[in-house]
Amino acid sequence: MGITTGTASGKSVIFYAAAIEAISRDPGMRVLAIYPLKALAREQEQRWTAAFSAAGLPPDGIARLDGDVPVSQRVTLLRKAAVVVATPDILHAWLLPNIGDSVVYNFIRRLQLIIVDEVHVYTGVFGSNAAFLFRRLEHIMAIAGSRASYIVASATIKEPLEHFRALFGRDFSLIDESFDTSGQHELEIFMVRPETTKDILTSVSKFLQVFARPPCHLLMGDTIRG
Repeated sequence: MGITTGTASGKSVIFYAAAIEAISRDPGMRVLAIYPLKALAREQEQRWTAAFSAAGLPPDGIARLDGDVPVSQRVTLLRKAAVVVATPDILHAWLLPNIGDSVVYNFIRRLQLIIVDEVHVYTGVFGSNAAFLFRRLEHIMAIAGSRASYIVASATIKEPLEHFRALFGRDFSLIDESFDTSGQHELEIFMVRPETTKDILTSVSKFLQVFARPPCHLLMGDTIRG
């Protein structure tokens, strides 16, 4: 699934909800959340931890892997983490080359959900390198007998489906502004004047009863009283 919406539109909530639901159903599965920059990964680690705590899951189920994490600590973090927050660099330089390690292999084998944020920045040489990286990841998952689902998010870009396919080698279903149900779109508002002979709660109750009826009972031109 690919998501394209504006900045600060709540894309991250989709990541958290999908991962938490999947882990609740199968505590043995693993999630890989990829962010292009260490600073962003560090910030998102805190938000993932808060989301886990709010859902009643152990906050130590979140681990961050990047170049600032000592090599001696990485296997320990990977062994216990349900969600690994990582950068593309650490996948290239440490995770994928160490597939021979049983902990790394088991993580890949149990990997069922891959989340990639800020996909619009994967362009040019960086995008080409990342495309090869994701194909290496796909190859190693195939060796381990796993196949993960993707949830990727991007700012609004031209031809997003083509961009996603070029980057990941998969076909995507697109969730874009046409699915937006927020209050940002134009609304048509009808003002209703309640009867002055009744109290407001009675009037509102009668008004809602009209809209609770099956559609065939409310025809165009009907007068709503109350």
